[in-house]
Amino acid sequence: MRVPVHLADDIRAFIERRMGEAHKAPETTPAPEPLELWQGDKRCQAATSKGSRCRSPSAVVYKLQHAGRSIEIGICAQHQNQARQGIDPRVHPSVLDSVTKSNG
Repeated sequence: MRVPVHLADDIRAFIERRMGEAHKAPETTPAPEPLELWQGDKRCQAATSKGSRCRSPSAVVYKLQHAGRSIEIGICAQHQNQARQGIDPRVHPSVLDSVTKSNG
């Protein structure tokens, strides 16, 4: 493509300006720290199908999203197996109540 001589400098400046904008990293806000609800609790923090809290001992820490916030809970082997199958464990309300009381 032939460019008129009187426009060549303007085009080069435009291209350099646009290329500089393309290489800037997008500004992102840091994700909030996950709530670590599992600390100090040896019992599974998931709810059973009946709605009561699971009585099994917690075996692993599981990360999930709840109300737009990342949280970490301790779950037992059974709830871990369900999580592997794609079924996120429900956090028992008593566990979430302890967080809202301590934050508010």
